[in-house]
Amino acid sequence: MSNSLPHRPNLNHLRRQAKTLLAGIRVGELESTQIISEYLPAAKGMTPKAIASAGFRLADAQFAIARSTGFGSWPKLAQHVELLRSLEGTWSIDSLKIDSNLIPRAHTQHSRIIIDGDRFRTESPEAIYEGVFNIDSEASPNHIDIEFIAGPETGNWNYGIFKLVDDRLEICLDMNGKPRPTEFNTANGPGHAYEILNRESNNKTQTQINTPDISDSHSDTLHGTSAAPSECPCISSVNRLVPYVHVTDVETSTEFYRKLGFKSINSMEDNEGKIFWALARSESAEIMFAQASGLIDAEQQAVLFYMYCPDLKSLRAALIDQGLQDAGLYRGTHNPKDTTRMVHEIAYPNHMKGGEMRVIDPDGYVILVGELVL
Repeated sequence: MSNSLPHRPNLNHLRRQAKTLLAGIRVGELESTQIISEYLPAAKGMTPKAIASAGFRLADAQFAIARSTGFGSWPKLAQHVELLRSLEGTWSIDSLKIDSNLIPRAHTQHSRIIIDGDRFRTESPEAIYEGVFNIDSEASPNHIDIEFIAGPETGNWNYGIFKLVDDRLEICLDMNGKPRPTEFNTANGPGHAYEILNRESNNKTQTQINTPDISDSHSDTLHGTSAAPSECPCISSVNRLVPYVHVTDVETSTEFYRKLGFKSINSMEDNEGKIFWALARSESAEIMFAQASGLIDAEQQAVLFYMYCPDLKSLRAALIDQGLQDAGLYRGTHNPKDTTRMVHEIAYPNHMKGGEMRVIDPDGYVILVGELVL
């Protein structure tokens, strides 16, 4: 388990982590008992067997998850994640003041700031700036520390304060790496910038910021913890994998996978305006579609898509409501009556006690969806 949050933390994912941790504790799984022993005061010094029989609850596992990521409690972790994710979206500059000078609207009207998790990109006619930031949701006003990692300001840090009210974001920064401002004005400059931003879009997956992976040491600066170094330096190891599938028609496939919760977040068109590539995402799951150069032979599918869903029965009902054919029980072989856009009944194999469901997409590709039991 990482000692830092991912760059786009998700409370539902963290809740699932806590449930997984609790399940591991109850069966005496070594890593789980080590985590609870390290981060839960009541479990310190206990043997794995004693931990397994101690009757720890979900709240204890959540507390351990919070402590492992540098927060004093689960509510503080939740507050941090909710504030961070509420900043996501595309922002336009309503006004910008540097020192005592109000920057003319003509210089800022074509600029925008895109925030994705703890990463941002500022796009302006003059340059593009990219970076990462830390926030302190417990400070009043909230603190923000910004590190520029691409563009003219690469390597520089800005320290500031911010407040978010509905779709209006105010930020006051010291641009010289000096102590952060204490008020939302530039009177205590020089080198202070005060900007007011208006939200253009709160579509959190509208634009993905592909900034380089940042060392874990940046991820929890404001909470007084030092993250453990990665076991494998990101420069020499794979840290992300996305299935890439050739399909008959990209738009048809993205529309079908939308029924499973995937939303298209990026795409490319040819000279005639036809989409030939798309990237879709559902929480931490992603898939890419590309226009096939020939006919699709689903019988030659060499890679199987295995997905997970917390409630298979609800998903199956929703798919049938959206027009998928109820294919009944899967008998283990291809049926001549099988078509595309099908969903089979939920089976309960030994490897997936919570249930497993077979779905056929528009190209005949097989998708298996499992439900984990914690």
